[in-house]
Amino acid sequence: MFKLPVCPHCGTVYRYKDVIGAVRESSISGKDKRIICYHCDKPFQIKVFPGILILLAVWVALNIGTNLLLLSRMTSLNLIVLLGVTLFYMALAVLLVPFFLSFRKCEKKKK
Repeated sequence: MFKLPVCPHCGTVYRYKDVIGAVRESSISGKDKRIICYHCDKPFQIKVFPGILILLAVWVALNIGTNLLLLSRMTSLNLIVLLGVTLFYMALAVLLVPFFLSFRKCEKKKK
């Protein structure tokens, strides 16, 4: 499951940078989340695995646990260090999001 998504039509493996671009493009376009494959020119949709919720839960648990550990072990700790730890975990979670996406064929609209 921990792999980058592929085109459902031609099987083209998307690079990390291309997945990020597709996500940006779909979020900018509004409610129509269709993306065109750069290899076969066929449309597909971006679907999010339910595992993204697990990623977020792990992120929250690690973040809280690390901050509590730092607070209990270091008496002269300031807010900047805790903010830095939180930002580190946020960056890690954002970097892992493309691994929890998949590309699906567009459903045909019923008339």
